[in-house]
Amino acid sequence: MDSTRWQKLQDLFDAALALPNAAERERLLQEHALQDAELVEQVRPLLEAAVQPEIMDALAPQLRSVADALN
Repeated sequence: MDSTRWQKLQDLFDAALALPNAAERERLLQEHALQDAELVEQVRPLLEAAVQPEIMDALAPQLRSVADALN
């Protein structure tokens, strides 16, 4: 991937990540897909990985319950 292509990918990723919800991110990706579907398909998995909660964030409520029970 050349530097121009990488910059386009980064710009789209950043713009999508800055949006407040999945519906708006998807709308942005669909708009860009009309011009460059391949770029969108490269951005989509990166974006999905970025917005997924970390495993510890997902487990935090259970860990808090266990900690409370031990105290």
